[in-house]
Amino acid sequence: MMKKACYLTILVLLPALPATATAQPVTPFQSNAFIRDWLICGPFPNQPGSGMATDFLVQSGGEAAIKPIAGLSHASAATPQGFVAWQPVVADVSGKLDFVRYLSPNQNNVAYAAAIIRCDQKTHALLKTGSNDRLKLWLNGKEIYHYPDVRAGGPDADHIQVQLHKGDNLLLAKVDQAGGSWWLYSRLESLFAVDDQIFVAEPMVSPVSKKIDDHTVTDLFSLLVYNVSDKPSGPIMLQVLAESGRQPARFTIPSIPADTSTWLVVPSNADLSVVGSRLSARLEISTSHGHRTMEIAQDRRAHHDYADLKIFIVPHSHADLCWPDTPEACTNLNCQAIRRSIDILSAQPDFKFSEEDVFVLEEFLRRNPQRYAEVGDLLRNGVLECGGFYFGPSELLLGGEGLIRNIYYGKLWLQNHFNYEARMAWNVDEPGHTLQMPQILAKSGIDHFVIWKTLYRWENNLNVTGYVGPNLFCWQAPDGSKILVTSCPQGYGAGHMLRTADFLTAAKEFQHFVRNESWHNRQWNLPPVIMMADGSDCTIPDARVAQNAGLWNQLFGYPQVELAHVGRYAQAVETALQQGRGELQTLQGELPCWWDGTQSVENDAFMLSRKTENLILSAEKFSTVLDWLDASCEYPAHAIDQVWKGRLWVHEHNWGGTNGDISDAVKLARAREAYRLADEINQDALAALAGAVSVQNRGVPLVVFNSLAWPRRDIVDPILSLAKPGLRQPSLVDGSGRTVPAQFNVLARHADGSIARIQTIFEAEAPALGYTTFYLDQGKTSMDNTFKIAANEVENRFYRLRIDPRTGGITSIYDKQNQREWIKTDLYRAHELIAMENLGVDEAEEFTEKWWRMGEKPAAITITERGPVRTTFRIEGTLLNSQTVQTISLYAGLPKIDLETRLNWNGQKAVQVNAAFPFHLNNARVTYEVPFGGVEYGKENPAAKACHPTVRAANNWIDLSNEEMGITLATEVTPFDLKDRRDERFRDARVIQGIAPPDSFHMFWGGAYTPFTRVALTDPILLQTDFVIQPILLRSVFSCGDANLYFTQQGEHVYRFSITTHSGALVRHDATRRGFEHNAPLQVVCAKSDAGTQPDSASFSSVSQPNVIVSVVKKAEKSKGVVLRCYETDGRNALVTIAFAAPIRSAWHTDLIERDENPANIVNGRLVVPIGKHAIETYRLTFDRQRPAADR
Repeated sequence: MMKKACYLTILVLLPALPATATAQPVTPFQSNAFIRDWLICGPFPNQPGSGMATDFLVQSGGEAAIKPIAGLSHASAATPQGFVAWQPVVADVSGKLDFVRYLSPNQNNVAYAAAIIRCDQKTHALLKTGSNDRLKLWLNGKEIYHYPDVRAGGPDADHIQVQLHKGDNLLLAKVDQAGGSWWLYSRLESLFAVDDQIFVAEPMVSPVSKKIDDHTVTDLFSLLVYNVSDKPSGPIMLQVLAESGRQPARFTIPSIPADTSTWLVVPSNADLSVVGSRLSARLEISTSHGHRTMEIAQDRRAHHDYADLKIFIVPHSHADLCWPDTPEACTNLNCQAIRRSIDILSAQPDFKFSEEDVFVLEEFLRRNPQRYAEVGDLLRNGVLECGGFYFGPSELLLGGEGLIRNIYYGKLWLQNHFNYEARMAWNVDEPGHTLQMPQILAKSGIDHFVIWKTLYRWENNLNVTGYVGPNLFCWQAPDGSKILVTSCPQGYGAGHMLRTADFLTAAKEFQHFVRNESWHNRQWNLPPVIMMADGSDCTIPDARVAQNAGLWNQLFGYPQVELAHVGRYAQAVETALQQGRGELQTLQGELPCWWDGTQSVENDAFMLSRKTENLILSAEKFSTVLDWLDASCEYPAHAIDQVWKGRLWVHEHNWGGTNGDISDAVKLARAREAYRLADEINQDALAALAGAVSVQNRGVPLVVFNSLAWPRRDIVDPILSLAKPGLRQPSLVDGSGRTVPAQFNVLARHADGSIARIQTIFEAEAPALGYTTFYLDQGKTSMDNTFKIAANEVENRFYRLRIDPRTGGITSIYDKQNQREWIKTDLYRAHELIAMENLGVDEAEEFTEKWWRMGEKPAAITITERGPVRTTFRIEGTLLNSQTVQTISLYAGLPKIDLETRLNWNGQKAVQVNAAFPFHLNNARVTYEVPFGGVEYGKENPAAKACHPTVRAANNWIDLSNEEMGITLATEVTPFDLKDRRDERFRDARVIQGIAPPDSFHMFWGGAYTPFTRVALTDPILLQTDFVIQPILLRSVFSCGDANLYFTQQGEHVYRFSITTHSGALVRHDATRRGFEHNAPLQVVCAKSDAGTQPDSASFSSVSQPNVIVSVVKKAEKSKGVVLRCYETDGRNALVTIAFAAPIRSAWHTDLIERDENPANIVNGRLVVPIGKHAIETYRLTFDRQRPAADR
C-alpha cells in the first residue's frame, strides 16, 4: 500500500469545543484514519429546513472563499447574542463529531466545520463521509458533494473522489439538523496509481460467497476504477491470477470516459478443500501504460449454507403522525409518499410499496377520491400493500382493547372498501412490544409483524437496548398463539444507502449490509432471506432504489436483490422453511418498552385517555343493555367509533418533536374530545336505564351501576342537588327498606334550612354488569364509628395506619390479616412525593445528585371525614414550591386504602416526580399487569435489553408478593420505577454493575467518552435487591426534536392509587379485579321517574369462573348481534358459563375483528365454552326476540 503524507482543510457544520482542541487544527494525511481535529462555527438557523441553501458566511467571502480561523465571527439569528464564532473541537475516538455535544441550541440548526489536511505531494483519494442530517462539501473552494435528504448516515456513507494538492487543502462541509441527533464522520482513503490516468481503490471481495457445491464457492472480486484525466482511457483489464485452489478469471472494458469511475467485477471459483478457511487471491489490473498487482488475504467468513441467498428491499414510508412536524404536515408527507409510490409503480412495474398504516391510505383517498379504483387495483394485484394497523401505537399505553380496536378499524376499512385482507402489520418505531401481541395479531388474521426500534451505538457496533435476538423469529403468546416477526436489519430506513445516483457509493454500503446480515443469518441459522426496509420518517419513495438494485443484479448478481412488499418476503421465508433451509427460534415474553416513561411527559392527555377507555367500555356495555330493553333506542355506533379513533390518535407512538407544542396540543384536544364524547354516551345510557327502573315512591332514588361482570362491594360518594326542599335529616336505605350505613356532607341548604346539595358516602353491593337502587330519604342513620382515630393515626378492622407529621407520608401500614408491617421507612415514606433533577431528554434519564422531598416544609394534616363509612386525612404540603394536596382514606367495610395526590406543578424544568411506595417483603417478586395479562419482573423476553432496566409500565396494578402474602397497588399511572435511584448502584441505569457478564459500550458523559454496560433484565443485581415501587408522575424534560419544547406541564395533576393486601401467593384474577375496580368505579344516577318497568336491582350478565374476565360487551358490526370478549387471567384452563338476562339463541366463536369462525356451545340459553389458559376469546351472540327481563 502506498502511503502519502497529505494535509487537507475541512469545513463542516458542528457543535462547540473540547478543551484539548488546538486553535488552528492540522491533521497529517493518513489513509483511512478519521479526521478528529476541527474548527466549527454555528449554530445558524434552519427554519423551515432552508439553511442548506443559505450562505451564512457571505460577510467573510462566502462558503466558496472562507478562510476559517479560530475567533472569526459571523451573524446568526439562532443564538441570543446574534453571532457565532469559529472554535476548535476534537471528534471522539470513533471519528464522530457530535454536534449536540457542542452546540446550543442544537435542534433544527446548521453549522460549519473545518479541518486542515496537509499533503507532501499531489494525492488522489476517496473522501468518505457520513452525516446526520443533510450534507454539503467544498474542497479548496469548489463544491464537490451535496446529500439533500434527512438521514442518519454512519461512517463512510458517501464516497467522493478528490484530488488533493501538495500542502494545505481546505474542505468545507455544511451539516444541518432536522431534529434528534446531529453528527459528522469524515476520513480519506488513498487511491493507487495504475498509470497517470487510472487510479484504483483497494479491491473488495463479495460479502458472502456463493455456494456451488459442498467443496466449491464463487468469490466475486470488484475494483473501483477512476479515470482522473480529461480524456477517455482504455482498454483496462482486471484478472484474478491462478494459484492453488483458485481458478483464474478476467474481465476487460474498452475504455472509461474522462473524469468518471466504474466497477470492474470478476467472479472466481475456489476449492474449499484446498484453500480451507482462508480467502486469498492475487488481482492484477493493467492498462496499455501500466499495471498494478494487489492481494486480498483474510479469514473466510463462514459462508451461508445456501446458494440462493436473497435480499428483499421493501419500500415503505414510516407513517409518523407527528415528530418530524405537525400532524397536518406529516399527514401531507405521508399522502405524498403514497402518491409518489403510485407514480413510480406506473413507470417501473417491478417497484413495490408497503403502506404501514390504514389511516394514511384512508386519508389519501379522502383527498384524492379519483384514485380509488387505481388503489384498489394495485392492492388486489399485490403491487401495493397495506398493514393492518390503523395507527402505529404505543402498545402498552393504548391498552388491550385499544390494541384490538386499532386492528379492527384498520382491517375493517380495508375489507369494506377493497375486500383486501391485511396479513401483516408494521410497528417499527415503538421500542417495546407487549406480551399478548402475538395472540392479538394471530386472532385478528395477521401472521407477520415488522418491528425494530433499538438504541444502537455505531462506535461499538452494539445494540444497547431493545430487542437483541435474531432478526427473524416466531413470537409466542402465553396461550400458544404464534406469529412471524421480522426485526428490520439495520433499522427501518436501511435502504437509504440506495437513495443515491452514485451507485459506487451505494454498492459499497450495500456490500457492508450484506456482509453483516448474512453473518447474522448464519449465526442464528436463519433462512437465506434478508429484508431491507427502505423508508424513514414520512419519507417519499425514491425510484433510484430500484435502479441501484437493478445495477447490483447486473454487475454483481449475488446475492440476488428483489424489490418486494412484506408479503412477498414472508412467502420466501415460508418457502425456505418448508424446504428445510434454516430454522426459527420461538421466543416468548414481554419486550419491555424503554419509552415507558413517556406517559409522564404529557400527563394531561395520557391520564385523560386512561379515563376515556373505561368510560367508553362502560358506555358500550350499557348502550347494548339499553338496546335490549328499548327497541326505540338507537345504539350510538358512530359516536363510539369516534371515541375509539380519538384514543388511537392520542396513543400514536409520537410526542414532541419538531413543532411539538402544536402536535401535543392537537393530541390533547383529541383526548379531551374523546373523553367528552365517551362521558356523554355513557351518561345518556345510564340516564336512560335509570329511567327504565321501577323505583319506589320514597325519597331520592339512587341507581348504582356496575360496569364490570362480577358482583362487587365498593364505595360511592355522589354529590346530589335536591331541587325540592324538605330533606332535613338524611338517611339511606336499600330496595328492601334496610338502613344502609352512610355519612353525609351537607354542602348547601334551601331558604327554609332543608338540604339543597349533599354528598352521600356509602358502601354499595352491586350485581355483576348491572345496577341496584338505594333511596336517600328522611330518617335516622346509625352513626356508629368503628374507626380508632388519633392525631396522625387511624385504625379499622383491616389496617392500622400512621402518618409522618412532617412529610405527610405514611410511616406505617400494619396489616392485621397477615400480622405484619408493610412499610420500610429508612429511605422514604409511603405515598411521599420525591423529585429528582433529570437532565435527560424525552424518555432519557440523566439524574444528578440533586433531589427534593415533601418534608422540606412541614405538612398540614387534617381529618376531613370521619364517620361510619370512611375516614379521610388531608395532607397539604409543598414540593419544590409546588402545592400538593393528598388524601388517605380507609373504610369500615372495605379492605383497601385509597390515596389521591393533587400536584399543582409550577412548571420547573428538568425534574422528575415520583410517588414512593417502599413496601418491604423478603424474597419478594414484582408482577405488573400488561394488556390481557401479567408479567413477573425479570421474566420478560430473554432477547430484551434495556437502557432503563428498572423502569416498567403497568396497566392497572403492580403486586409485590412471595408465597405467603403480598401487597397490590392499583394505579391510574402507567410508568413506574422499581429501584431507589439515589442509590449509587442504580442512579444511572446505563452503568449498573451487574453480576451477569455485561456488554460494554461508550457514550459521551461528564465531558468525556465513558464506558457503560448493557445490563441483562435477569441480572441478580436487579432481582435480589430491595424494590421501591415508584409510579412516575411527571417529567418536565426537554424534547430532543424541538429546540423550543420543554414538557413543563404547569398546572394541576391528579393521581389516584389504592392499596390492598392478600394472604398467600398472588392470585392474578384478584389483582386484575382490584385494578379494574379502581379504574372503573361504581357510577350513580338519580332516577327521576317511577314509570319504569325494570326491577330496582338487576344483573345483565354473569360469569361462572373468577379467572375469566369479560372485558367487552357491545353491538356487533352492522348490528348483527352482540359481541362478547373475555380472557383468562391465571394461566389455567376453564370451562366457563356466561349467562345474560335474555336467553342466547345463537353463538359463534369469532376472531378478534368479529368474523365468525365456529359455532359456540349453548346450554339452556347460556354460553358454555372452554377458555384456554391466557386466551383472549370473542363471541358473537344473538338473543331471543323477546326483550330481556333483567335478572334480580
